[in-house]
Amino acid sequence: MPSLPGYALKLGRADEHLDALDDASKKWFDTNPYGIADQIDPRTRIHYVRATKNAEPSPTFGLLIGDTLHNLRSGLDQLTYSLAVKNRGIPLPPTVERNSEFPIFDSRKGFQTGRVRRIGEIHPEAQARIQSLQPYRMWGDETKHPLWLLYELSNLDKHRRMALAASGQMDMGMGIYSGHITHMVFKGSVRLKRSAVLMEYRLGPNIPANIQLNLSPQIVFGEDVPLVGDTPVSQALRKTRDYIHAEVLPRLEPYL
Repeated sequence: MPSLPGYALKLGRADEHLDALDDASKKWFDTNPYGIADQIDPRTRIHYVRATKNAEPSPTFGLLIGDTLHNLRSGLDQLTYSLAVKNRGIPLPPTVERNSEFPIFDSRKGFQTGRVRRIGEIHPEAQARIQSLQPYRMWGDETKHPLWLLYELSNLDKHRRMALAASGQMDMGMGIYSGHITHMVFKGSVRLKRSAVLMEYRLGPNIPANIQLNLSPQIVFGEDVPLVGDTPVSQALRKTRDYIHAEVLPRLEPYL
């Protein structure tokens, strides 16, 4: 059975790290690191549901995120190297071998400036396809492009510790015919800081209600990573992984 090419092994390794991240997240949340407190304002009768914080996100998450980013980025670079070998043959000139890299740019000028050094030795049609995948070609906000997310997060992880946090969204259940709600505000996805208000509600007067409150937490990037907002880490990384498998590989593998 022939072995997989290096880029495919790297991308497969990224999948393993993503699965490990999801598994570690589930196990951590099973320890109930965050809770909720239902507090009532006696004057307005409004209930404020607040977060209670028992533990910080595990440092293990940052390591798994960094490993995922490294393998996704390395997989693209090894794909580019393989394209150069296919077009030019072995051995590659030392400068070509040293400079081979999958380009990711948010401007046409940047791509044109870096194109020759990074991908100048691969097939011209493959170069054009790589250009079509660039974030600057995205209609609207190029910073939302999956490859730009990889570029930014990968650089961030190389130079400093990845700041992580947690966010959560409240779900409310109410017993049938046990009461009614006259006021309710869901805050949506909220950063889980101590005493952060997750939702508020007010019950009808003198009517008991059977209320069940549930918190659905997620690991998110810290507030110093505004690129992804409150998108869960795993979801953001899988978006980039899926883009590579659905868009990048089908366009470039025919030139291998």
